[in-house]
Amino acid sequence: MAKHVWILAGAAAACLGGVALAQPADQGAAQAVRSVLDATDRFATAYGAGAPARTVVAGAAANPAVSGANDLVALMDQFDDDATYAGTLQPFWLRGKAQINDLWSRYFARYPDRRMIFRDRDAKVFGTASVETGFAEMYMGATPATSVPTFLRYSITRTLRDGRWVIVSMIVDRIPADQPPPGAMPPWANAGPAP
Repeated sequence: MAKHVWILAGAAAACLGGVALAQPADQGAAQAVRSVLDATDRFATAYGAGAPARTVVAGAAANPAVSGANDLVALMDQFDDDATYAGTLQPFWLRGKAQINDLWSRYFARYPDRRMIFRDRDAKVFGTASVETGFAEMYMGATPATSVPTFLRYSITRTLRDGRWVIVSMIVDRIPADQPPPGAMPPWANAGPAP
């Protein structure tokens, strides 16, 4: 009986040791995911512009778009020189920081009131690469009173370089407002006629 107790105690110690060893790795993974999400918060802050809210509401500090910096340089600093981007403002891929900067600089000039609020974010880290997906609300217009909301789904792929996450690919896609009934193909699906 004493022999079985020692075997059980040894197995329990090995399991607890495994848990203790796993915690730092789990904490490191959680910290890596948090740093990816922090990079997206910096994106929202650099992107955001417009008049600040007249009334401070509870939880406003949790939304980085509230403190919009209107900082194109900081926004572009998040992209790799060879990054790709596909968004709602053009129907094709932009390749390289110069093309992405051209789009965003025109966008900043055309829409002085901008906000992007990221929602339902999920980030996965794979060593020195990360993939973040989620949804976003994008507001754009001349003033807060004329800004138009666009609802999006997005995917951002980053690589860890010199201690910071750099965007290598970003896809932003408008979520259609006119959803077809269940089982029906949407008109934009390029589906042939039903047999």
